[in-house]
Amino acid sequence: MPGKDRRKGGGGDIKLTSSSTTATSSRPRHRHSNSVDGSAYGEVMEAKKAMPPDKLAELWNLDPKRAKRILANRQSAARSKERKARYILELERKVQTLQTEATTLSAQLTLFQVCLCRF
Repeated sequence: MPGKDRRKGGGGDIKLTSSSTTATSSRPRHRHSNSVDGSAYGEVMEAKKAMPPDKLAELWNLDPKRAKRILANRQSAARSKERKARYILELERKVQTLQTEATTLSAQLTLFQVCLCRF
């Protein structure tokens, strides 16, 4: 049938490309995680465990390129974790400084208000 959209039917002669489905597709493309640990589906991510060092050494003999990539990824993750910890400490220091400043300014404001009431 000309003019009809045959995507829902089976075996039509219309070929769909990625550009033709982007605007009309109603299903979600990607799901992004809002969780702290970054897992999108909770238990699904927990099933994938880190490869122990002995298995990594074994993999090094079988597929050195993959083993090197895994090791580099672990090192990158460790650096990222350290950066995040330093960033959090810096934010905590900043919060403490701002709280102290807010307390000081509040006390000064109260003092100025008392002085103004006398006049």
